[in-house]
Amino acid sequence: MFGRDFSRVMHDRLILLDAARAGALTAATIPNPSFATVAAAVVAEAPDLPIAGDAGHVQVRYPGDGKAVVLVNYGFQAITPPVARTWGRGPPAVPVSAT
Repeated sequence: MFGRDFSRVMHDRLILLDAARAGALTAATIPNPSFATVAAAVVAEAPDLPIAGDAGHVQVRYPGDGKAVVLVNYGFQAITPPVARTWGRGPPAVPVSAT
């Protein structure tokens, strides 16, 4: 029973990693991309996850040297009641970043 949620977290995390990488690639290769362009790349890479393309879910930083760092935040929803009760105060955040 608990394995189902664990598997889902790992699956979602892999999708989020790909989405963050797509956003970082977009931010680093397009000259002066808008936030909306980077967020759209993130959302497009994770169509199965409810990620909004807003500043609460996607953050973009430019540390210099042509690099871009994209952080994607996602609230995981457990499907097994014991796991959901263990987390208590809402879905746990699954933050992922890529450079």
